[in-house]
Amino acid sequence: MSITETIPSVSTYSGVVPDKATQTKIEFANNVQPYLNYINAVFVPQNNAMITSINTWTTEANTLKDEVNTLSVTATTKAAEASASADAAAQSAIEAQGAVATLPDGVIDDALISTTGTWSSSKINTDKQDTLVSGTNIKTISGTSVLGSGDINVNSSFVGCVATNTQNLSIASSANVQLSWNGISINTNNALSSSGDFTTPEAGKYFLNIRQMLKAYAWGISSAVAIKLYVNGGWKVSCVDEYAVYYPSSQERALSGNAVLNLAAGDVVTVMLFQNTGSTLSTVTYSYESYINIFKIGA
Repeated sequence: MSITETIPSVSTYSGVVPDKATQTKIEFANNVQPYLNYINAVFVPQNNAMITSINTWTTEANTLKDEVNTLSVTATTKAAEASASADAAAQSAIEAQGAVATLPDGVIDDALISTTGTWSSSKINTDKQDTLVSGTNIKTISGTSVLGSGDINVNSSFVGCVATNTQNLSIASSANVQLSWNGISINTNNALSSSGDFTTPEAGKYFLNIRQMLKAYAWGISSAVAIKLYVNGGWKVSCVDEYAVYYPSSQERALSGNAVLNLAAGDVVTVMLFQNTGSTLSTVTYSYESYINIFKIGA
């Protein structure tokens, strides 16, 4: 609001003001009537109008004063709010500075942190995730570290060999003859050689399934026919004649056996056939009758 009232002026009397001290009676009498006319017709109305305007002006001035006081209170409140916002912004700036201020060892500088909700360096040191070390605080998968980029193929791949024997071998009585396999179909890293040695491509537990067909021989209580497994030249296990299957129609015997060996990488497994029947024995040349299967089953 603004003050719109203007205070009018009073017209000045243009005649001679009556004055007994300086005027004769006739002059005084002649001047009185015009002067009274001026007082009644001009001065009094204009003076009343001026008083009314002054009263209106005073009212407007008081209203303006009240509005100014209200604006002053509002301005004071806004100033206080602005000051509080400035303080909050300053605190946020301090916290932001504390979040990025690091010491040489990489922890937050507690001196720059003032709010209880901010993690201090001691809390971070206590609750943070330690650096992952493969095999120490994080496991491996089959000996492979899970750290770093890329993918780990956890699909098991076949490790071992599959082969058959169609060779006609003669085994003299009381002799050990190494079996070799000439029909190799699967051979990881060429582990199975032409001479019959299986060189372990990687460490672990291996299942061995061996079958050798022999032409008929006389079985006696004092005689034995056995498949013998050697590792690095040392005998490990045998499968003897008592478990052989006899086929009367073809006069043949199937000698078979299974074993599980815990092998290191590079171990050499050799399959030997031993017999002490008193006569020479011969192998059968059917490819489906004599075979060797070796495959890794675990670490």
